[in-house]
Amino acid sequence: MLGAFLKYFIILVIVFIALSPLISMRPSARKLKQAKLRQLAFSRGLQVNLCEMPGAKPGREAVNGVCYRLQSMDRKHSFGQKQGSFVRIDGSWSSIPPVSEQLQSVLAGLPELVSAASIESNSCAVYWQEDGDSEDVEKICQVLKELMELKE
Repeated sequence: MLGAFLKYFIILVIVFIALSPLISMRPSARKLKQAKLRQLAFSRGLQVNLCEMPGAKPGREAVNGVCYRLQSMDRKHSFGQKQGSFVRIDGSWSSIPPVSEQLQSVLAGLPELVSAASIESNSCAVYWQEDGDSEDVEKICQVLKELMELKE
């Protein structure tokens, strides 16, 4: 009886050893959620890149995050004087030069989880840690589209 038990125990251990690499390769719940958020962003026309978060204080280690970017398809599109980087500090947006009221009102539509935004020559982007949900991605998409429509 003990011999049969030992035989089945050894078989069970071998099966677990064989399956353990497959189990360890399974993505975590957070990774699955991030993949769904990124898939939604891609479906809305956004580019998704891993990046260092803007606004890091000197002497501190850089924080990694994710950049959601909307690129203009119009080669003649330019933001002109509206270009810049904007960082959320204590719930309000700041930059040098100061953020205009029009831009402040558009940026206010971003989820609280977004910590920075930027407007470049023909694109605009937001930076965050992807801690939100699909509603946050929809808000980000809407705000990026509004930023693209801003006139000089």
